[in-house]
Amino acid sequence: MRARTEEERHNMKHPGRYKGALTENGDNLSASDLQFIRFLVETGQPKDAYIKMTEWEMEQGLRDYIPKDQSAYNTALAKLRKPEIQAEYWKQMEMVRERDVADATEVMMYFTNVMRGEIKDQFGLDASLSDRTQAARELAKRTIDIENRMAGKPDAVVEIALNWER
Repeated sequence: MRARTEEERHNMKHPGRYKGALTENGDNLSASDLQFIRFLVETGQPKDAYIKMTEWEMEQGLRDYIPKDQSAYNTALAKLRKPEIQAEYWKQMEMVRERDVADATEVMMYFTNVMRGEIKDQFGLDASLSDRTQAARELAKRTIDIENRMAGKPDAVVEIALNWER
């Protein structure tokens, strides 16, 4: 029979708490750490994330108390100082940003669709002429700015005049 490693002995003392996952960086985060990161991404507040994590631990039978405010705040900050937690947090935040924040192409497509009258307002009516004109201006500003930067003229002054007469 082989001798147990230090990690195996530690995991026996704290069942469930250290059954986490390997991150892309190869860091082994505990299930509690992963929950802390998840709640931190949701709330944006370290103390609140730590309290939610301890509530989760209580549900799992890993803890029998919830810390007071100052203790939770101090422990949350200590957790955030760990490089492996910081790395995983920023990775999760990048995933949220990619999923939830519009990129430049999406914004340009939106302006184009409003300008063309393809997007209705909240009442199902066509966009007003002033809204379509404003979208055209915004689209033109960005398009011309991109073209000027590509041509090496970043500070070029552009005047936009729209003629609606037919």
